[in-house]
Amino acid sequence: MKTCVLSLVRQGSGLGMLAVAALPAFAQTPGPLTNPSFEIPRSGSVLNIPRGWTNAGDTNEVKRRYVGDGLQPPIQPVGTPNAITPRTGEALVEIRAPGDGGFRSVNTDIVNTTLPTFPFYDPFFDWEGGSVRVGVWYLIPANAPLEGGGEAAVKLNVKFGNQDYATSDPWGETGLFVGAGTTNGEWRFAEYLWTRTAIRREVFFNEAQGFFVLPPFPDHFKIVVGYWGRGFAGDTGTIYYDDVFFEQYAAADFNADGQCDFFDYLDFASAFGNEEEPADFNGDGQVDFFDYLDFAQAFGAC
Repeated sequence: MKTCVLSLVRQGSGLGMLAVAALPAFAQTPGPLTNPSFEIPRSGSVLNIPRGWTNAGDTNEVKRRYVGDGLQPPIQPVGTPNAITPRTGEALVEIRAPGDGGFRSVNTDIVNTTLPTFPFYDPFFDWEGGSVRVGVWYLIPANAPLEGGGEAAVKLNVKFGNQDYATSDPWGETGLFVGAGTTNGEWRFAEYLWTRTAIRREVFFNEAQGFFVLPPFPDHFKIVVGYWGRGFAGDTGTIYYDDVFFEQYAAADFNADGQCDFFDYLDFASAFGNEEEPADFNGDGQVDFFDYLDFAQAFGAC
């Protein structure tokens, strides 16, 4: 994860000073996504849930599956033709439609009790960083398509403690839809870019609604990999997930390609000149000269 940690202090008529600083102490432990391929089981769990993840709903319908677990349908080693296999390794997550139109998922919203500060397993989110990209591999068998109105997707939350600060809910707004139907037993990849502007705008909007007071700023990122029947009883099918991907880019990586270079500056200048929403770099709801100053400072720091 490549980020630039900076703070911009405006004084007087506007032009401020840039300070590159160490990360402050958070309750959340900085770190990447834990166990993204579900290879490690949760220690001491009888629910067969991956380490670093928890489940929402009936564990008979949400579980970690692995090669040779003795359950049906059998999970075969990678490369086995005409079979359900992990994409990589020996494990994956299986979610079956509950038939009652309900919601089922695994998510990172669980506390790590092995560490003294009890941080969440949610990956670290840098408020001063840039856009976030999340992706996932998924497989829907040909003989168990998702049908009856339900859809699979990935829901995202930016949080501090137990408080949601911003949400990307694909079932209600926009975000990472996986969909329904079938992939004919083939692994497919879906990804979603949640931009710095979109995150900040929602955080400031929710603060204005009185849901919380800033600071503190959000510092961890909840990932929900799930299925929702949308209330349609009789929904059927099964979906398998593997190899979840999470990355936060540097603040000045405007095009989110993993690099801070002159193309980012050109892209920002173009968006700024056209007063496009992504040029609202500070997320205050306006495209103005403060956005240009903030981006220039972040770009220089990178």
